[in-house]
Amino acid sequence: MKGHHFVSYPRLATLQLLSLKQLSYSDLIESAVSEEKGSLIPDHPLVKLKDLTENDIVLRQINYSSILDRLLTKAVKDSEEAKGDLKFPADFYGQKAFWLKSSVIMRLIYLAFSVVYLPQKAILTLLNTPLKLLGRLNLSISVKRRLDSLQKCKVFLKQINTYDVPLEKGMSYLDLHLHKQAQYTKFASLVTQLIVDQVLGCLVLWVLYSRPTALTEWIDYSLSSLHIDQIEKKLIWMLG
Repeated sequence: MKGHHFVSYPRLATLQLLSLKQLSYSDLIESAVSEEKGSLIPDHPLVKLKDLTENDIVLRQINYSSILDRLLTKAVKDSEEAKGDLKFPADFYGQKAFWLKSSVIMRLIYLAFSVVYLPQKAILTLLNTPLKLLGRLNLSISVKRRLDSLQKCKVFLKQINTYDVPLEKGMSYLDLHLHKQAQYTKFASLVTQLIVDQVLGCLVLWVLYSRPTALTEWIDYSLSSLHIDQIEKKLIWMLG
């Protein structure tokens, strides 16, 4: 069949996209400033609007077909939408709470944030009040940074839940998806840091309470090379 091409590709799950060019999420996240508008990666074949090759067009059709299938399935199930004309939002990945329930991992991260946020906010606020007078102490700086992280999580969560985002000039429909992807990645990263810090802090307190002798012996062994007698031996060896 001359002139015809057949493309075999895996079934795309929600949030999965095909691309011939690697997408660097580090560059994407660094570009995703909350006030910034427009495409984050305007020259990437996944979202660029001009100078598309045939392969770019084919992959774009594949990516959009899976998205349209999801939207049409949802519209057909919704009796109210099925009665009239089918209308989809420009931000087709931006339905309310979509980014917080699309997978088990996302649900777990959101659940962890819900559990951690209020207790940490209350405790850190109480600590920060007297520590403001001692602003140069490491403890004061750490508390302030943790409060800033909690506030950033709240801001990112609000941006993720904004589902009526307009499509700016020069943007592809997938650009809105990439904006949300960057915001969600930042949110998940901050939440993970908060959880790891809290788990490690509880672990240290447990060791101090239940294994104080073992802890002091381990510290003594770890710092044995700094003992005076050990330093003296090394100096004698170095000086011959």
